[in-house]
Amino acid sequence: MLAGGLLGGAFGAAALGMASAGASAQTVVPLGRVVLWSDVFHVLPALAAPADGAVNGYGLTATVTGDKCASSIGTGTDELSAPAGARVCVFSLDYEGGIADFVTDTGQVIPQLQGTISVGSQALPLSQDEIDQSGSVDYALAVPDGQSATLSLSAAGFAQSFSLTAARPVGVRPEVLYESASQTNVRTLVGTTFRFTETSVADGKHATMTTRVSSAVLGWSTPETPLCGRPIPTRPSWP
Repeated sequence: MLAGGLLGGAFGAAALGMASAGASAQTVVPLGRVVLWSDVFHVLPALAAPADGAVNGYGLTATVTGDKCASSIGTGTDELSAPAGARVCVFSLDYEGGIADFVTDTGQVIPQLQGTISVGSQALPLSQDEIDQSGSVDYALAVPDGQSATLSLSAAGFAQSFSLTAARPVGVRPEVLYESASQTNVRTLVGTTFRFTETSVADGKHATMTTRVSSAVLGWSTPETPLCGRPIPTRPSWP
C-alpha cells in the first residue's frame, strides 16, 4: 500500500477532519473528499473483485482489484461509514505509474497520469503523490444516495473510466488498449466503399476505381515479436 503511515482510527480520523460516530466507534468520511484507507485504519476489509477491473491507457496498465459500496464498511474500530443520506465506497487500485510526462508535437506537456472520481457534478482528484508511483492504493469516499461515482484515469490526455457504484467499466474502451501482452494486432470491421479518381497528366483522361474495405488490421511490435529488423542509423526506426 502506498503513501501515508498507518494511523490509529481515532487519530487518523481527527487528522483528516473526519468525525466519529460516537458509541458505535465508526468513523464518518465527509462528502466531497477522497481519502486513503491507510491514513485512517490499519485493516482493509474484504472487497469484491470486479469481473473486469481493467482501466488501461497510453503507457498505463491499471486494475480495480476490489470495490465495495455500502452504508458502512469494515468492523469494530476499523469501520468507516458515510453521512446520513449517503453510502461509503472503498476500492483498491493497482497501477503502473512513474511514467514520464507526454509531450505533444506542438511542445505541450501533458501529465502522464491523472486520476479523478466524478460524483454528481463534482470531480474529486486523486492525490498525485500516489499515482506518480507504481503499486497498490486503497481509497474511500462518500457518495450521496441516488448518485454514481466514476473513477477516471487519464494518460496523455486520454481517459478511461470505471463505475465504482456499478462495479464495471463504462464509456468507450478501444480494443487495442485491452489486448493481451502477447497480442500484436487487432482487427476491426469497416464495411465501407471507397471511390478513387485519377487524372492523366499526359492527356487529361480520367480513371475511376471503386473498392470496398471489409476490415482493417492495426499491427504493432513487442520485444518478443518485432515487426522489423534492427534499426539502421540512416533510416527511421519502427515505433
